[in-house]
Amino acid sequence: SWAQLTLALKNFIGIISNAEHGELIDNTWWNRSALDHSTPAAIGQIYLDIVSAINPALSVIDFSYGVEGDGPTLGHGGQTVNVKSRIGTHLILASTDIMAADATAARVMSHNVGSISQLTMGAEMDLGEINLGSIELIGEKLDDIKMDWLPAQLKSRSALGKADCPFYDKY
Repeated sequence: SWAQLTLALKNFIGIISNAEHGELIDNTWWNRSALDHSTPAAIGQIYLDIVSAINPALSVIDFSYGVEGDGPTLGHGGQTVNVKSRIGTHLILASTDIMAADATAARVMSHNVGSISQLTMGAEMDLGEINLGSIELIGEKLDDIKMDWLPAQLKSRSALGKADCPFYDKY
């Protein structure tokens, strides 16, 4: 609910040390809220900086099961989706361009790429390609694997609407 999508980019937040950047609660679990969660752009900047430093060679997104709506867990109000029930098969998406992978996954989930702050920010940082016309898809056609997917209700709405996001129609 702070990041619009948890895909290849967002997973890099998992390499941040809880001991250095989290808070241990009751000696049982780590609260990552010590990281700036004030807006989708603020938390996005954290993992975009990591991706910029690491420059991953391959990104793989598994579309077998996912959580739609307010993830990242069912406890936050998300709903489990078996992708096979939506498009007739499970899907694996792989790319040597992490931005293209996440942008394509967003399109598979029928999201507007230009309204997703982590994607537009990453494109502005030259971390990869998000423009549909510049991404070569090998295998299935996008229209054949597109599905309905409930978006998260963000804690900050600053990147959601056309009026609030200058990149809404660009990508």
